[in-house]
Amino acid sequence: MIKRCCTLLCVGFLSYLSAGDLSYIDKAHQSLSEWIYNTSNKIDLFFLRYKQSDIKSTDSYIDTSFDTYYEEYQKTLYRYNIKVRLRLPRTGKRLHLVFKDYKNSISSDRQNSSNISDSVGNNSYLLGVALDKFKSRYLHLRAGSGVRFHGISPDAYISLQVSKRFFTGSKWQFELSSTARYFAKRKNEDTISFISSKVLDSYLKFTILNNYHYQQKTSDKQEVVNALILDQYLNSKKGVSYSASIYSSGDSKEAFKLHYYLLQLLYKRYFYKNYAYYEITPGIIFRDSRAFKPDFKVMFKVGLFFGKKATKGYRKF
Repeated sequence: MIKRCCTLLCVGFLSYLSAGDLSYIDKAHQSLSEWIYNTSNKIDLFFLRYKQSDIKSTDSYIDTSFDTYYEEYQKTLYRYNIKVRLRLPRTGKRLHLVFKDYKNSISSDRQNSSNISDSVGNNSYLLGVALDKFKSRYLHLRAGSGVRFHGISPDAYISLQVSKRFFTGSKWQFELSSTARYFAKRKNEDTISFISSKVLDSYLKFTILNNYHYQQKTSDKQEVVNALILDQYLNSKKGVSYSASIYSSGDSKEAFKLHYYLLQLLYKRYFYKNYAYYEITPGIIFRDSRAFKPDFKVMFKVGLFFGKKATKGYRKF
């Protein structure tokens, strides 16, 4: 069922793009966006059991995409991505139903498939509810619960996310965040991020990213990514991101060590209105397994955004 829905959303809709029937594309996009809008409101009314027409969900959405990875001396890999968020404003002002693919690593070597047909079924997914207990410019507190499933093997979880922002007179912004999940089977999983960023001008933003990820199930695996990122806004349709990153990891069986350096450029463009986009990410990777010799890699992503409240294309800082 999931595989069929994902295929209809991503592959089927893109086939209409290639067919060139733009009026039909817009109608199909509008119909699905309306369905998302109506579904979130019906669910909202079901829980509340009465109508309140002055409150409606306009920011529910589906963002779906498909990745193709190529790297020298490696086989080509594929990945399907999806994130669905249905907001329930009547039931709770900050309550959301969430469905998304589950990424088990902060490395660029994520869970992928060696062929296109398995890229949907090989993924793990999270289905749950998230509640923004408190949300402001400076502090965000979100609690959640749900089920992770891969095939017919469900794994219940609870989660808590806390993020705190700081601002300085020099226009630097600092954000410290922690996301903790506890799975019934996979046990603890924690991600801690410290992000420093500064808008240099109306077209450039500089970011220093530090991520730490821990998984108890995978032999107490620990991962660290440190990155320098420069985002460049070109116009409302496109933008570029330049980055240099380092990835290290270790667990109870292997000592913590550096695995790769990565230099890459990400180009994103909305090629049809404000909901069909693609990304091209070429880069050079220096792997420990290759004695840190430079290897070329590239990722191509094509995606679609559905929602009554459409995106505004490539967003400025």
